[in-house]
Amino acid sequence: MLGIRRSTNGRFAANGADDIEAELRAVETAIAATERAGAPLTNRQATLEAEIAEAEKFFHQHGLHPVGVAPQEIAHNFRRALRGAFAILDREAGGVLLEAERNRIAEHFDREGGTGFTDEERRARLAELGQRRRQLLGQLEVQWRRQEEAGGELVADARRAELLLLSDSDLAAVIEGRDPG
Repeated sequence: MLGIRRSTNGRFAANGADDIEAELRAVETAIAATERAGAPLTNRQATLEAEIAEAEKFFHQHGLHPVGVAPQEIAHNFRRALRGAFAILDREAGGVLLEAERNRIAEHFDREGGTGFTDEERRARLAELGQRRRQLLGQLEVQWRRQEEAGGELVADARRAELLLLSDSDLAAVIEGRDPG
């Protein structure tokens, strides 16, 4: 049985609630970071190489001649052709421009935190973190219920809505990582 104590803000709080809240904040921060993270470095560099290959192909097909109808389209296609021409010259010069571009992408990746996920990795990571978040909310709900049963303050927390109506056995299943029911 959890003991009831009064927290620094005057509310009743169950022992360990602060630890659960801290872990919950960490999980929610990890969820946000996972959602913000871009593609892995290898995918970004593969995209670069595919774009350069496409630019070379465009240059071989059209050269530096104006291609397009609208001025913006002509300018865009000229830049593509120019990039293709530079890629060909770069390859003949030993690939220094391509290596510099790879390094620029790697530096940008490191500045962003050095974390990237494929779509599958992102989905799996978010599912794992979401499950852990639900377990922690279940633990908090148990503590809040005990606090209220002991005559403590009714906890008004928007995060409660998801688990408030679950029975104690269903709540135990959530905490164990199982689906209730």
